Amino acid sequence: MNDAKEKRGLDTRRKILDAGTQLMKEQGFESLTVRKICERAGVSVGSFYHFFNSKDELFSEFQMHTDQQDQSLLEKKGLLEYIVALYLQHIDNCCDMGVEFTSNYYNPRNKAFNIHTRRPGSYPASLYGPLLAKAQSQGEVKTLLPAYAIVEDLRAIVVGNVFIWCSSDGMWDVRSNTERMLRTYLQTIFTEKYFQRFPKNQSVGTD
Repeated sequence: MNDAKEKRGLDTRRKILDAGTQLMKEQGFESLTVRKICERAGVSVGSFYHFFNSKDELFSEFQMHTDQQDQSLLEKKGLLEYIVALYLQHIDNCCDMGVEFTSNYYNPRNKAFNIHTRRPGSYPASLYGPLLAKAQSQGEVKTLLPAYAIVEDLRAIVVGNVFIWCSSDGMWDVRSNTERMLRTYLQTIFTEKYFQRFPKNQSVGTD
């Protein structure tokens, strides 16, 4: 009985996510409402609010796949590679959803982008931020900038590249350019102590 109820809940949640994604592509973020999403999904408004607090929270699901990043990468290749992999997974999500969807998602009215007010979630920064602060306390990251400022710099690199990709109708090589900029930045903030354990210029897919 509980298994059947759980399955119905997962099915309803998926219907809401699918409907929201379709409507975002068709109408854009600003004109999208919870009621429209529910009508397209064939569910009640109450069902929507059972799973999500707002349309902003619904679309934060767009980034949720980042929490599936293999934790063994952190142990095998280090924090630098882990950070790069998290953000490249987000870039891959953007490419999978397409320019039109991502252009609508990357909207200044989307509260999922407001780092000061958004709810905690499985954003890349939520996953690596505490690890970065710990590495800094252990002498593996330079202390010229506090960890939160480094996180903001990295976010700016990624968001900027996605914006250019969207504004150029997908003609910008968003994955290669994002990776290049992230690596260039990250290799300046880690210390020699870190690179003694994890040599520079590793590639995420190598053994």
